[in-house]
Amino acid sequence: MSRLVALLSLCLLVGGCDLFSVATNLEDACMSFADRKVDGVPVGGTLTKSFVYSNLSIADSFISIDAVVKSLSIGLKVTQGPADLSFLQSIHLSVSTDTLPAVELISCDNGECASSSAEASLEVAAPPNIMDYVLAGQLRVQITVSGDLPPDDWYADVQVCLSGSAKVKIGF
Repeated sequence: MSRLVALLSLCLLVGGCDLFSVATNLEDACMSFADRKVDGVPVGGTLTKSFVYSNLSIADSFISIDAVVKSLSIGLKVTQGPADLSFLQSIHLSVSTDTLPAVELISCDNGECASSSAEASLEVAAPPNIMDYVLAGQLRVQITVSGDLPPDDWYADVQVCLSGSAKVKIGF
């Protein structure tokens, strides 16, 4: 026990000691959002929504994260409302932070993201610096959808997945 205490004390004095390190490949690490309300829009209108996700910063002076996100996928499934997603003429989704400019993650025009069923999905290459946005601590997401959008509110399940690799170190 005294050797462990001595080693930890030495690490505190000189710094740079890793107590724990994990590296892994991420294949479809996903977040799901069930039954999200989508506001109805007057015929031929455009819907723009912004969301702020706070307290995302999980790194501090003892934790370092080195991650590379290679691809993002987004899935949408209508749970209540329109029978299909054929009305999706244009979708643009971007993220930004207080210190980083907006970067567009999804850009679909001319019906590219439309679907003749109640489900649609899209996979895109991730920008090389996307983890800078995630680790900034506060992430602003803006989505703009246009087309012959439903005039009544509707509901959908949304799934956001990423693939890549990550290494987490805990140390001094």
